[in-house]
Amino acid sequence: MGPTATRANGPNPERPHSRGRTETSSTVSCPIPGFSYAAFADSSVSADHANYPVDIAVLPDGRLYVAVITYYYTFRGFSAGGGVVVVDPSGDVPVVTETIPLFSLPGSIALSADGTRAFAGIQAYWADSLYGAAFMPGQWVATIDTASNTTIAWTDLGADGLSFAATHVPAGLAVAPDRSAVFVSVPNIDSLLEISTDSNLVTRRFQFDGAGPTGVAVPPDAAAKPKAFTIEAFDDGPSAPVSAGSAALALASVLANDKVGGAPATTANVTLAVVSASPSLSLDTSTKIASQLVHIQDDNLGIDYIAKRDGLIDAVTIEDARRVAKRLYGGGLLVTVAGRPEGVTSTAE
Repeated sequence: MGPTATRANGPNPERPHSRGRTETSSTVSCPIPGFSYAAFADSSVSADHANYPVDIAVLPDGRLYVAVITYYYTFRGFSAGGGVVVVDPSGDVPVVTETIPLFSLPGSIALSADGTRAFAGIQAYWADSLYGAAFMPGQWVATIDTASNTTIAWTDLGADGLSFAATHVPAGLAVAPDRSAVFVSVPNIDSLLEISTDSNLVTRRFQFDGAGPTGVAVPPDAAAKPKAFTIEAFDDGPSAPVSAGSAALALASVLANDKVGGAPATTANVTLAVVSASPSLSLDTSTKIASQLVHIQDDNLGIDYIAKRDGLIDAVTIEDARRVAKRLYGGGLLVTVAGRPEGVTSTAE
């Protein structure tokens, strides 16, 4: 595709339209100039549109990620967009389960080796103003979390000048075996760009004068270990104490604000286990949790006390309770009265 991204198939009125619903949720701000959720909302179930697949990738679980360009025909006229259609091919007839909106015209799509991330190059976007409308060259790569099917980051590839021809329009994509980088071929500047998956920024540029590279591939490496995601943990203290006996509520509170590799922490990308649950313990603010840990240290209970606590309590038998009660109260119960109540006489010797 050229730098102005005008070689994509245009609308064909003789081709049958499809009807459907496109989800409009996204976890990050869309950088496409002039984009508006209100305008995108026109793609409702009653809007006529046609989807044209441009690339496909197969996830380890068998799902298909299909990059599509969408042409809309509404009472407002023609417009264009696109996204990634998620397809479940397990049944007799493949079923579209979800659409990940990109609000622009995607091209190549690539997956990390472990299938946790997908990357889509944006080749163009439809710009419509009071003065006219046109396909404008794209210069972005979208990062998608495949567990939640949400767009979690956008990388701006930049431009070498103000002209459309200077825009760094992505062509081919490939992901490093360890998921640490994404390589993007940009034919109009004879270059290959490297994106860091940590910062989602272009970190290196490889120049190939006169080559105009349109594709890129990375040799597989079965021994490569996926780079660990950065965990963004925040204060998960709820507004009110939550009994640790209610494990589901406690875990929900822990996951409420955290992110893993830029994606929301969910049970799909985080392995959770209830180590201990006791109604007498509560998940409260960080300050109170810290105070409880200090008391455990002062009493020399050991760093593993919280994990052992339930087992220690469960190990107490009725015989143990009677033995301790006899030692503490074997001489009879002692009642202390404060003040000078009428009719009560002290029997202390």
